Amino acid sequence: CSAALYSISYIIYKQEIQNYHRNEIIFYQNLLGALVFVPFFLLSPWPDLLDWSLSFTYATVMGILIFNLFFFGLKYLKASTASALGYFEIVSAVLTGVLFMDEQLGWQVIAGGIMILTSISLIRKA
Repeated sequence: CSAALYSISYIIYKQEIQNYHRNEIIFYQNLLGALVFVPFFLLSPWPDLLDWSLSFTYATVMGILIFNLFFFGLKYLKASTASALGYFEIVSAVLTGVLFMDEQLGWQVIAGGIMILTSISLIRKA
């Protein structure tokens, strides 16, 4: 289900990037995300200054900078190519966890990584 929604979102983005400026898409995407997470924010303990600064940095980098680069690239790539490149995000997150956070790899994670890389290969051949 997640992969299907992921693919559908790439197709929608690819179609709509021609009709809207990427900053408009980013604004509404972030607004929707903020509305979804506000209840969780209000039910949590009030954040301290460090939490606010980390949240602001994450929101700026991930919510604005990275999505600007994403939509810029999507304008020039086929949706299938962009989707395949997006799957490397999962693999790089696992590698970052292993290299910098001292996480252990289990057989399930390795099998999942192999499936992701196989699906990328199959998408690229299609």
